[in-house]
Amino acid sequence: MTGMELRNKYEAARNRAASAMAEKREALEKGIRAAEVIGGAFLSGMTDEYSPQVMGVPTSAGLAIAGIAIGIAMEQDDLTALSLGFGAGYMRDQGRVATQKLLAQSGTLPDNVTQFRTVPG
Repeated sequence: MTGMELRNKYEAARNRAASAMAEKREALEKGIRAAEVIGGAFLSGMTDEYSPQVMGVPTSAGLAIAGIAIGIAMEQDDLTALSLGFGAGYMRDQGRVATQKLLAQSGTLPDNVTQFRTVPG
């Protein structure tokens, strides 16, 4: 095997390794973003229990809007993902309230409707 052939094999192996590392890094980053969104939703629930509103604005909604705006402006993917979780938590609560109202209007309340939490706002 000539030196040129050896070098070509080395370069090909290095390129394959770099490509595999890039794929692993991308998959890891996607997993981290998903965990940040889930963490934001969890923190949204905690924040709403601790301080449901700040100056008349639902806390989780305010944090979501501010965090998304700042995250996008500063190109901070972590802050954007965490803030999306806050927004998801807020919208989930709003969906529960809307469902409770619709069920109450239709007169078909399930037995567990008392478990729905009323969200201010």
